Amino acid sequence: MTYRQDERGGLKNLRAKEAIALAMQCRWQEALEANRSILEGFPDDVDAYNRLGRAFMELGEYAQARGAYGRAQELDSNNVIALKNLGRLSSMKGGGPPAKGDHPRVVPDLFIEETGRAGVVNLDELAPPEVLGRVGVGSEVSLMVDGQTLVVDDGNGAFLGQVEPRHALRLVKLIEEGNRYTAAIAGLSDQGVKVLIKER
Repeated sequence: MTYRQDERGGLKNLRAKEAIALAMQCRWQEALEANRSILEGFPDDVDAYNRLGRAFMELGEYAQARGAYGRAQELDSNNVIALKNLGRLSSMKGGGPPAKGDHPRVVPDLFIEETGRAGVVNLDELAPPEVLGRVGVGSEVSLMVDGQTLVVDDGNGAFLGQVEPRHALRLVKLIEEGNRYTAAIAGLSDQGVKVLIKER
């Protein structure tokens, strides 16, 4: 019996890794199905409900996202991820898919770092949660020089935050010298927002 439990646990972990990998590649429909598959065998898996909620959010299915996060909260009333995203959803309007160009994506290989040519930075002066809730891991963002500050927006003019000063000063100088960069959201959590910046 213990062996079979260990085997089931190993299978769940493998499926969870697959679901996370799909999300990191912004393959949200496949991520959605992967998490549904996990929940068929493990109907009380809070993490799978949270991942399912994220996939629904990225696909613009906000009612289903609320349902998934709501179920995660039912299973774990203090779950920070579920509570945070339910708060974000309550401030978002509509329920249809995001407008074309509203939620840009990047090619997954942007996340394959090349030594000396890419790096991950933290953002300061963050936008409100209802704004940050509209982007996800893999969302392409824009960089704009404002004096000695490097501002990050969602590509449509919505301010997301500023690159931390210790990196901003160097990047501003390089941009003014003619270097060009591509950037994308690398991480979103209670600890902050991380952006991957890669030289073109």
